[in-house]
This record gives sequence, structure tokens and C-alpha cells, in this order.
Amino acid sequence: MLDFENTPASKMSISKRGLVCGVGVNDVTFVTTLVVEGRSTLHPGYSAWLNMLKRCYSQEFHIRRPTYSKTDVCSEWLKFSSFLSWWKLNYVAGWVLDKDILGNGTLYSPETCVYVPMHINNFIEASQASRGECPIGVSKTSSGKFHSYCRNNQTNKRVNLGYFDTADEASNARLNYKLQLVEDMRSELDLINPKLFTALQQKVRSII
Repeated sequence: MLDFENTPASKMSISKRGLVCGVGVNDVTFVTTLVVEGRSTLHPGYSAWLNMLKRCYSQEFHIRRPTYSKTDVCSEWLKFSSFLSWWKLNYVAGWVLDKDILGNGTLYSPETCVYVPMHINNFIEASQASRGECPIGVSKTSSGKFHSYCRNNQTNKRVNLGYFDTADEASNARLNYKLQLVEDMRSELDLINPKLFTALQQKVRSII
């Protein structure tokens, strides 16, 4: 186990620290990078902080993921020490930092972020732009019926929900299925964060 926080950074290295992604301040007194056998390794909390800043403020990243150009990091988390304090209390290995379920998807902050398993992070689907002429998860067939379908986030398999006379009926069938999936995850959600269950229900209703 690499011991970053008991390895003090030299005064010279601290003095040479510039802004991270043009906005972040690395204000800790220990090293955030250690070199072992010629390989550099970042402090895992610093790596999470750096990736968050890149998603919000890296033009190169925005070329690949333009929706992130509208996201920000709260002023508190622009200091690494502040983010690190929150990270130590909330990070779970193998989970991902989610800003969409508790928040509106535009801000990283202690109030809007939570670490969740990947299947929960992926539960909220694409934006309005991906809908096309029909609601998300609905397609019109050659017979004029509307096919309703949904991906089960636990099995990662698409589930066919039936054929309906109207797009609204098909969309409602999908909404009810998604809400049932949330209900099935309730005990897991409550263990992670007591706000997650209600927030995820509201999010599902808002994007169907």
C-alpha cells in the first residue's frame, strides 16, 4: 500500500504547483504522486479530483463529451483538501462518482454527488436529444403499433414490454417498469444514501 499522506512534499515542489485544469488548487502538504519501480501512481483521491476537474474544464475532454462543457465544480471542491475530506467518507472501491441522481447533472458538490455502483450510475439514460420522434424506449412498427422496451440495469438485457395502440401507452408501460426496477433496488439504495430512492424515482419520471 502506497503511503502518500505520510510522505511530505518538499517546499520546492509545493511552490511549483500551478492551477490544476486552470481552476483547481492542490493545497495538501503531502505528495500526490509516488514513483515505484519507474512507474508514477496518483493518490486515488487526487485521481478522482483530477478526473472531475478534467470533465468540467478540459477542452480536449469536451470535444469527446460536449455535454460536460455545461458542468461545474463547486467552489469548495476547487481545493483538493476539501474534496479529499468528502472523498474519504464516501469513496467505495469499484464505484463511480455520480452527479446526476441527487443533482441536475450540471454541478459536482457535496450535496449533488454520491458514489454508486455502475449499474445504478447507468440507470439514467440518454438525454432528450436521443429520443427521436417517439419517447425513449418506444418505437413505431410497420403495423402502426408502438413497441415498448427497456434495458434491465441488473441483467443488462433488453426487456420487451409489449405493443400498444399509442405512444403514450407504450411510454407509460416503460415508466411503470422503470419505477418497479427502482423499487426492487430500494434496500440497496437506502444503504448507500437515504435520499437516493426518492431522487431516482423523480429522475425516472422526469426523463420518460
